Amino acid sequence: MDLKFLPEDYPTVYSTEYDRWVDEDFYETIDTDTLRRINQTLSYNFNEECVLVFISQDALFGIEDSDGMKYHIYYIEFGEIEGDIFIHNFTYINSTNAPPSFIGEGNYAAKEIKRQKTIRNYQQYERFYVGEQTYMSHIKDCIREILSNAWHTDDAYVPF
Repeated sequence: MDLKFLPEDYPTVYSTEYDRWVDEDFYETIDTDTLRRINQTLSYNFNEECVLVFISQDALFGIEDSDGMKYHIYYIEFGEIEGDIFIHNFTYINSTNAPPSFIGEGNYAAKEIKRQKTIRNYQQYERFYVGEQTYMSHIKDCIREILSNAWHTDDAYVPF
């Protein structure tokens, strides 16, 4: 798991039992089933797994601002096991002056996203671009909507 850009005790697990995001240390103490699910995440044995790409005008979590570029591109990998959601990767891709456009061949930013080996490992409808985001709470809402298939009714979610 690569979460180096997130604070150490950051809540990266959504517990259906508590109906909220919790940190992994707390999650492990809920019951014996949570330990089994944590072990499943270590072997990437998810019921469903997706990647969410977003841009931000802010350099998040201590990532250095890149040559005055307007947007910073990130992706988050997440998976679901028995209703609980696990963020297991948060990665900075690059910076750009124009937001990604996936229309036709796509612009430079879209091509840069598609070049990422990790992202290429996902098929369409497992890869989502959700535009500009500023707060992790909004990103977490996007993750929950993707896994509940609510994204079908919202044009803000672009599968690519």
